Amino acid sequence: MPGFSGIEGVHTFLNLFEADAVSERGRDGCLMVMASNELRGTLPGYDFSADYRRQMGGQIETLVAQALPDDGSALIQARSDLLTTSLLGLQVIMRSGAGAEEIHRYLHAVHLAADSW
Repeated sequence: MPGFSGIEGVHTFLNLFEADAVSERGRDGCLMVMASNELRGTLPGYDFSADYRRQMGGQIETLVAQALPDDGSALIQARSDLLTTSLLGLQVIMRSGAGAEEIHRYLHAVHLAADSW
């Protein structure tokens, strides 16, 4: 994420995620989450939901690595996995009709976790 690094980058990413999540466009949740179970295995040799998770995780891992450059790859990977899983789970919650206040509450918890790093 150009211009943002470290924990500031993680928080910016989460803020942008929330802005999209509560927008009219983002209200129904992520198309990838909606389609991942429905279309799994329909393209021989390609699993787009796994690819989406890898890409999302890779972006988050870049931000986390900038926040924790001296903490080693195992901790970076664990924290990246935690953020990726949280956001993917939140996309399911969004799809089930969660309101802006609930979405904010969950993302606030993720912000607090990131602050403890």
